[in-house]
Order: sequence, then C-alpha cells, then structure tokens
Amino acid sequence: MNNSTAIQAPTVSVPSLASSAMLVELSISVPTMKRKDKAAAKDIAEQNGAEASDINASKDILGGCVQLKDLQNWQFREVRQRVHYNMTKPWSDSGLRIITTINYPDYINIMSQLEQEFWQRVQTVLDVYDWEIIQAQTRLGNMFNAALYPTKEELRGKFKFNLTSIPLPDAADFRVDLPDEAVKVLKEAYERHYNDSIKGAMDSVLKEVIELLTRFHKQLDRGYIAEGTLDQIYLLLDTMRTCNLTQDTQIEAARLKLEEQFRGLGRLSLSKEALKEDDVLRAETKSVLEDVIKSLPTIDM
Repeated sequence: MNNSTAIQAPTVSVPSLASSAMLVELSISVPTMKRKDKAAAKDIAEQNGAEASDINASKDILGGCVQLKDLQNWQFREVRQRVHYNMTKPWSDSGLRIITTINYPDYINIMSQLEQEFWQRVQTVLDVYDWEIIQAQTRLGNMFNAALYPTKEELRGKFKFNLTSIPLPDAADFRVDLPDEAVKVLKEAYERHYNDSIKGAMDSVLKEVIELLTRFHKQLDRGYIAEGTLDQIYLLLDTMRTCNLTQDTQIEAARLKLEEQFRGLGRLSLSKEALKEDDVLRAETKSVLEDVIKSLPTIDM
C-alpha cells in the first residue's frame, strides 16, 4: 500500500514572511571587450624562453572608450551597491535577495529609473563605437584585429538589465504528494532552509550595523570623522527600519536609540563639524554607540 498525503503546512512553526516580503533578482551584463591574444602570448613566450602554454596575453579592444568604462563603474557603484545591496538582503546563493513589501514600491521605482539611465548610457557607447574602433587601430598597432569587433546591433545585444520579482514562498502553503516518511524528511529540510535563509538575511543586517557603528566609534576616538561616514549612518538607520524582516525587538530598540541621538526631535541632524568641535557631544555619541553595540544580538562575524 502506498501511504501518501497532501502536505499543506509543516508541523513545526516556521516564520511566514510571504505577506511582508518579496524576493528579487538583478542581472546586469556589460561587456568588458577584453580578448585573449594567442599570437601575443606566443611572442612573449619566445622572447623570454618560456612555454607558450604557460603564458596568457589579453588586449582590451575598446580600452579607450571612456563611456564604456563609466557605464561599467556606474552599474556597480550606483545600481548594485547604492540601491540593490542597500535596499535588499541576501536570501540564497543563487543571487536571490529579500526585500520588505513596504520598501518594494520605492525599490521598483528607483530601479525603473536606473534601467532607463542604463540604456541611455548604452546608447552613448554605441554612438562613439565606430570612432573608438578607428582609435583602437592606433592604440593596438599590429595587435589590432577588425574581425574581433561585433556590429553595433551585436554589441547592443551584449548589454542586459533584467530585474525579476518573485513572491516569497510561504512555509504554510507547502504541498506535495509523497510517502509519509519522505514527506517528513522533506518538511524538515524545507524548514531548515527557510529558517537558515531568514537568519542569513538578518545576520547580514546585524553585521552591517555592527561593522559601521564600530568603525564610527573608532573615528570618534581619533577625533577624525571620515568623509561620508555620517551619510552611511543615516542610510543605516533606514536599513534597520526597512530590512528588519522578523521585527526583531533588539534591532528596533537600537534603531530608536540611534535615531534619538542622530536626528532626534528638536535637534538638527548631527554633523561632522559639530562632532569634531563639541567634546561633550562626541563623548555622548560614543556612549550611545557602545550601548547600542552591546544591546544587539551576537552573530559570527
């Protein structure tokens, strides 16, 4: 007799974030235009008495294209780091990241604007492409090979900007027909994965908080506040609010304490100049940072 059953929910209580979070995956491709050059590698090997198989040589066939370099830097610095990594947290090794539904509309709006800018920047590369090929003939000399250059249309096809949104799987809506013993094993594995993913996302938030507050505390000790540190602190306060997936009370209490110190009611936001000139304010801020760091849950750094 085949004992099978339809599973609707794990028996163990698993946090459900399906109504308060989404999964997103960002995929951006920008061609580097670097190509291996076997002939150059062979020449280098012969000139140095080396085995050709042990020598690698490459050339940047569009190395003088400032527009392409700017696009490569911009997509990493602005799209990935400033927006994607700041507004989402890791969910799986496959590149999926989690974002709260509260934060999701703003995220999609910003990413939509960035996608438009991405394609505008791609067009600036295409606009100078023919000229850059002419310039490459001079830069590369005898290493120039016209056959390596794709057409404009082919080049455009190498650029990609894809953002995928996926509803977060709900542990309470887990259905499968399997023998009872297999169901039990599957349920336990699924619960571990779900809990580990949530813990990983929350640990990411905590690690970011602890590292930045610790670094800022050291700066206050030295009496020197690095450029941009306070901006990072204010961004961190927003992250602690929007990325607190499990509504952790310790994280929320820490956020409120930091909010009170850095932009509390009736006071201007702390400035680099004020902290540098006011010894009392600097000592008070250090004390708040120490209290907050001690109050946060411990994680493996």
